Amino acid sequence: MNINDYQKEIGKFAQYPQSSAYYYPLGAINYTMIGLSNECGEALGKIKKVLRGDTSMAEQREALIDELGDVLWYLTRTATHLDISVEEIARRNYGKLTDRLERGTIKGSGDNR
Repeated sequence: MNINDYQKEIGKFAQYPQSSAYYYPLGAINYTMIGLSNECGEALGKIKKVLRGDTSMAEQREALIDELGDVLWYLTRTATHLDISVEEIARRNYGKLTDRLERGTIKGSGDNR
């Protein structure tokens, strides 16, 4: 499945709380951004267990695929509510990183380096 098809199809799984619908689209964006943060935290929790020595990365692989899928879902839904295609996000990010690599500014901090 390509990313454009994914973005078109996943809306059928969206079941937001009623309060989000009342403030649509801002409420929906808030809801999906909170969900995105939550799912990132869940993925980080799997990595923490590896760092703590409770498990290995290989043992966490399947769980990480599931968590990163949830991250992708919330990211994609947020982009959809903002009328942005995930393909455009990927293309722009690739261009930004390519430019930074060419200018030798991959390392460092700040949005405008």
